[in-house]
Amino acid sequence: MSTVRTSPRPSLEGFDPLSQEFFRDPYPILAKARSEQPVFFYEPLNFWVITRYEDVARLAPDYETFTSNAGVVPIPEQFDADEIGRFFTESFMSINPPRHTASRKLAQKAFTRRRVADLEPLLRRTAHELIDGFAADGSADIMSQYCYQVSLRGVTSLIGLPQEDLALFSSWAQDLPALVSPEAMATDDGNDHSGPAKPMPEQERLERWGRVAEARRYLGRFVDDRLKDPRDDFTSAMLHATVDGNTAMSQSEAITHLNEMIAAGTETTANGIAHIVMQLDELPDHRARLRADPRLWEKAVEEGLRRRPVAIGMFRVATRDVEVGGQQIAKGDVVCLSYASVGLDEDQYACPMDFDLERERTSEDLTFGKGRHFCLGAVLAKAEVRIGLEVLYERLPDIRVVAGQDLQYQPAMTAFMLRRLETTWTRPAPARRV
Repeated sequence: MSTVRTSPRPSLEGFDPLSQEFFRDPYPILAKARSEQPVFFYEPLNFWVITRYEDVARLAPDYETFTSNAGVVPIPEQFDADEIGRFFTESFMSINPPRHTASRKLAQKAFTRRRVADLEPLLRRTAHELIDGFAADGSADIMSQYCYQVSLRGVTSLIGLPQEDLALFSSWAQDLPALVSPEAMATDDGNDHSGPAKPMPEQERLERWGRVAEARRYLGRFVDDRLKDPRDDFTSAMLHATVDGNTAMSQSEAITHLNEMIAAGTETTANGIAHIVMQLDELPDHRARLRADPRLWEKAVEEGLRRRPVAIGMFRVATRDVEVGGQQIAKGDVVCLSYASVGLDEDQYACPMDFDLERERTSEDLTFGKGRHFCLGAVLAKAEVRIGLEVLYERLPDIRVVAGQDLQYQPAMTAFMLRRLETTWTRPAPARRV
């Protein structure tokens, strides 16, 4: 039985997680939360927000108290809801042990450091080829022309997908994040909406769901092919893996996990590259050090992702009444573990707003989560960000972010999704092939 509430749930004045102001600069309101109300309730969308490192680090692995199964997004009736809905019932983000444990073990056998290391020459060639296409122009929207492409080509190459279909994969990578946003789930009833989410146009919503259905059919054919004719790629290794005598995962689960990798792995990594470019734009001494000693890029990636994480937060549902930070959270309440906040927790990091290449970490960053739901693709994501940045600054050493541009983000609850990033430079360097 849930706790009967005897007092109003605390809120945080000024918190609007779907505003462009929050996406551009979440630091002030999250610092206010950590200081004044580290656990608060956001009434417009009915969820709790937990902002301190200590609380998030403790709660993230506790799947028995905070389940990952937050329900299924409403699917239009003209689509096969049972088939499409498997993304929300089979994905790593949505399932709990023991089911999660079995699927993840199979995927981990395929997602090896060796496989990611073997991909690095391709990532470098891709980065150089992309820059070749715009270096002479002196300016580019590097979000669409570079960051996004490095990320998309990296994850789809790992999977083994044919690169001639990149345009399809690009659409799919954007569709699922958009469809789990409040915009897609808001009802367009013809009335004036003053709430946090403006309803997505119905035509756009149907087109996106249509592409999600197409993605499952396409990936189904791809999985069938890899079952019959294995190759040296992640998909073949995952499909034919066994753990403790268990047979390979089902075709439906494999399709879901590949779709999840495309959706979760493309936008987040692309934004990781872009946001570190924005941070380094204000740090000329750091840029000089990194160009002089590329070995520092690994530390720069860790620090940049801590200071400006790609994840806004992860949602969980309380399975029992529980107290967090002095607040009573009832069974069935939705909570958001604020990964956007924890990397800047003053109690965890000295001078957290500083981009410190020499920072010593006494405990783990939560950039990629914690526990059983630690990001499976973290090794690939960090490699893509590191190589993408290293090649970018090697080829365009004086690249700068265009001042005063109107940065716009895709409204989303789980990740910062920048639409464009205009940059300029004057001295492109010649390509060095690897």
